[in-house]
Amino acid sequence: MKTHQAVPNSPLLYIVQPKLEQAVTYMQETFIGHTKKAKKLTERELRKTFETKDFQEMTLGEKLNFLANLPAHLSKIKCNLIVDNKNYEGYIVEYKDKQVIFQTAKDNKRVTIPLEKIVSLTLIGLGEEQTLVNKEEK
Repeated sequence: MKTHQAVPNSPLLYIVQPKLEQAVTYMQETFIGHTKKAKKLTERELRKTFETKDFQEMTLGEKLNFLANLPAHLSKIKCNLIVDNKNYEGYIVEYKDKQVIFQTAKDNKRVTIPLEKIVSLTLIGLGEEQTLVNKEEK
């Protein structure tokens, strides 16, 4: 048997590496996030309200609170508010201190409406329109 002999050959391929300066990187030092506790508490309260009552059985305040505080993974539900013979079509943005902040769908204006002036609330985003609150139900 023949033993392998080392033959002095030059390399077949030269790879030239560039001389680069070491890059300076800045690492994140702080992080501010919403606490999971607060989110879970809000969602738990909404779930309790929704699980114990049917939407049609809720009071006007509960319905407005539910529509204003929908979970983040759900989109806002388009609705129609009738206030003193005026129709507002759009979305409930916020409900606080017996005031409803309503964003109109037509021109994206925000309107603040007192709770006492709402005559009826109709959901539009569910296909077939459903009247949920009439003046008699208040």
